[in-house]
Amino acid sequence: KRWDIGDAMSTLKADTIQSTGGGAATLTKQAASKVFLLSNAGAAASASLNVSGMTDNGTGDYTTSFSSAFGSANYASCAVPSRASGDTSLGANVHTRAAGSYRCECCRDDSTKTDAVNYSSSHFGDLA
Repeated sequence: KRWDIGDAMSTLKADTIQSTGGGAATLTKQAASKVFLLSNAGAAASASLNVSGMTDNGTGDYTTSFSSAFGSANYASCAVPSRASGDTSLGANVHTRAAGSYRCECCRDDSTKTDAVNYSSSHFGDLA
């Protein structure tokens, strides 16, 4: 049968999807963040996924630990700070990655470390 745009759409509803062997289904050709973090005040997570804790290493310098580690330190990271009033520019640098954590610095244009008002990050890769 040829389907036309006007034909009715179907809805699939399920509580659990499993592989044919009974285990977890493997999703292919999909990428999703395995870790995300929103911090509103230094080393305190206000919203997160797969974050077990944060360490304040000093002004604008944080280490975040994961609940479930990546398979290696080769994962992609994106970190974004929001600047305080009066800051002209602010950046974040994820400079040290390990399978179970990463370290990030928030800096002004002149490389002076500063605590961000808000700091968010997301990380993509394969979990161990």
